[in-house]
Amino acid sequence: MSVVDLEKLYAIAGGEAERLAVELCGLTVVLDDNFTIDNFLADKNMALENRQEILRAMMAEASGLLKELTELLLKEGLWRRLRVIKDDFVVLVEKKLGIRFAELRSAFPLAPDVLKLIKDKLGPNVRYNLVEDKGLLGGFIVTFNDGKTLDASVRGKLEQIRMEIAR
Repeated sequence: MSVVDLEKLYAIAGGEAERLAVELCGLTVVLDDNFTIDNFLADKNMALENRQEILRAMMAEASGLLKELTELLLKEGLWRRLRVIKDDFVVLVEKKLGIRFAELRSAFPLAPDVLKLIKDKLGPNVRYNLVEDKGLLGGFIVTFNDGKTLDASVRGKLEQIRMEIAR
């Protein structure tokens, strides 16, 4: 159960609901990669002003709605609920707009023609959050919001070969 009325948030976002969902996905990726900052923001023992200063610096390029939402979560001591809110809001936006959100991880920035090929294969209703993952040897992994994964990474291909040999 979310601590935020998601229908109300969707209504407030209006035509910017998709953008807010994309920004929430991007923010959680950044926080997943920077758990020290995430823990600092969630730590109620730290001065609120210091946490707000860090949050404002992080959110310099964000939409006003995302800034307001994250500021509210920080002030109310609900920072740890951010991911649940993101997950639930993305599901709501996907249902209402008939789209899917996905994270596209690659070791290096994908060439425009490769990115276009991936987007064409998966369809026009998919919205991507591009993430560089130096842990990948090559290729890419697409993870949809519902947990389904398309693994076209070198590691994934090697694992497929290993499993076939093991049979």
